[in-house]
This record gives sequence, C-alpha cells and structure tokens, in this order.
Amino acid sequence: MHGEVLLQDWRKISEAYPDAVAHRIIQENLGGISSILGSIYHVTTSYEMVRWQRMAYDLRKRITLALMAANRIWAFTDNTDFKGLDSFVCGVSLKPPMFLRRLRLALASTDAARVQVWVSLIRDLVVLISKSDSAIDLSGELEALNALQFSPDTGTRLPDDVCNPQINGISTEVWEKDHTRWGQLEICVGEMGQTGWFRTCCDFHLYEKVLVAHAPEAVVGFLRLVIQEIGADEGLPSRKMGNEVLREGKILAFGVSPAFRQSGVGTALLDRACLIGRCESLFQLRAHSSGENAAAHRVLMNIGFGNHPIERRGDTEGGYFIKPLRDNAWAEQSHAADADKPRR
Repeated sequence: MHGEVLLQDWRKISEAYPDAVAHRIIQENLGGISSILGSIYHVTTSYEMVRWQRMAYDLRKRITLALMAANRIWAFTDNTDFKGLDSFVCGVSLKPPMFLRRLRLALASTDAARVQVWVSLIRDLVVLISKSDSAIDLSGELEALNALQFSPDTGTRLPDDVCNPQINGISTEVWEKDHTRWGQLEICVGEMGQTGWFRTCCDFHLYEKVLVAHAPEAVVGFLRLVIQEIGADEGLPSRKMGNEVLREGKILAFGVSPAFRQSGVGTALLDRACLIGRCESLFQLRAHSSGENAAAHRVLMNIGFGNHPIERRGDTEGGYFIKPLRDNAWAEQSHAADADKPRR
C-alpha cells in the first residue's frame, strides 16, 4: 500500500488518536450529509450521470473517514480512492452490519432506489457512532435522516416517486394494518383465494412486511413477506455464517388481479421485496409455488429466483424458489473475518 512503511514508522512515534480530532473529523464528514442525500436523489432522477458519480464517491469518502475516526484509526493511505478498503473494514470492530456489501450496492447503479440503501447505511453509521461516544452530537443529523430513512418498522420515507414507483398509474407501497384502505386489500386477497396464507402467523415469524400494488380506486396486487430465521419453519436448527444467525424473507402470499397481470405489477412487487430484504440484511428470499401457478414461476425466475422442484401431495410441478440477497462483497468480508480467527 502506498506509503505504508513510512506510515508505520510514523505511528511508532505518534501519540494516540486524540478524541478531539476524531470528533472534529466525524462532525465535518457526517454533518449535513442528509442534505447531500437529498441532492443525490434529485440528480439520480434527472439522469445526470457524471454528477451522480462524483456525489456518490464523495459520500463514500465521507463515511469512510467517519468510520476511521470512530475507530481511532489513522488514514491508511493517501489514495483518495481508498484502495484497500475491504481489508480495512474487515479489521475494524465499530461498523454498521454488512458495511461493504451495502456500500457496493449503493455504488452499483444510478437507480433512484439506491438512495434508500445510502440512507439506511448512513443512518446506521450515525446511530452507531452516537451510541459509542456521548461527546458527539449528531442528533440533528439523525432527525434529518429519519425523515428519509428506509425503516424496518415504518417502510420508506423517501419522496413519493421513489417510495411508490408507478407502473401505468399503479403504485407499490408497504402498508400497515391501520391503513385506511386495508379493507380493500383484504377483499383483493380473498378474491384470489389467499386469505389463509395472508393471515397465517407462527411463533417463529419475527415480523412481516405487506407490499401492496394499488390504483387510486382499487387494490390490484399484494405480497406478504414474513421474516424468520432460516430453518425455523421446518423445526431445524438456525443456520449461521460465523456468529451471525441467518434470516430470510419468506413470501407467504403473492398475487395480482387478473386484469393487471403481464403488466409488470408482479415484478414491481418482487423487486420491492428484494430491496427490503437487502436493506434489512436478509440472507435470501424464499417462496413456495404449486404447479398450477406457472405464471408465478415465470415471474419469479425472470428476476433471478432459483427453482428447487419438490413433490407435495401429488403435485410434481411445484417447488421452492430462492433468491440470494448477498453479493461477493459480503462473502469476502465474512471469509476475511474467519481467516483472522485463531486455529486450534
């Protein structure tokens, strides 16, 4: 790494990382970052690609420097592209979960939905730093981020055309049971014969997300996603990667009204479910679909779900559909962490 030998020599004679310096660096890099997120959203929707790239890499630089300061680690290189970032992040203890994977996801595309990933990651970093050091006041920034965040409890709070992307006038949203149009949703579910799956609750369900596709006058589609530990519904031990208990989102109910099929509504619901899964660090999404639902099979496989055929009560055409949600960045981080563990 550039300058590493000189840096190591300097470290030997330097004093410990002063708290005052760390506080100043954190404030300088995280202060006002919510305004940058608002700006990058508008740049994304206006397709200003060069400006978007500059702003995205500025965000990466800011959160990396804040992470270094929070961990009291001096800059490991004078290269502003942060070569060696993977090994650095794997070696620090104070960091948001799946930092590298989420960062790469945020940088991977100019899709407006990526703004939600930025918000989720940066908010986690702000909360983590605030809890670790009471001398750092980021309450104002956290309040601003809460107005934008993608929250596990309340759904998206981004501008409407990001939260509720429209396909031919149809919006997709996350609804709670107190939604004023919840009755319309239950009617739609009943018409498609999925009331049982829509209402099924088990002790191992941690929480749920109900995604709804709707036009101004009617609900036209839905997807119920329950979050659980992998293996819980089969009565099997939890699956782990290192010390992490892996969770999945299982699709228990999914349907689109006949008049709106083959219009992209089902794909929009599944894409939204994948985004929720990634933002909440789920390992995978999983669904079971019987042989009579060939149309659903096509939609699932078209967006990257794998197919594991099974026989159930004489049905040999159905099966499980599984979509991994973690990319190579997460695998590299996990492998590096395992490599650091002492061998017996």
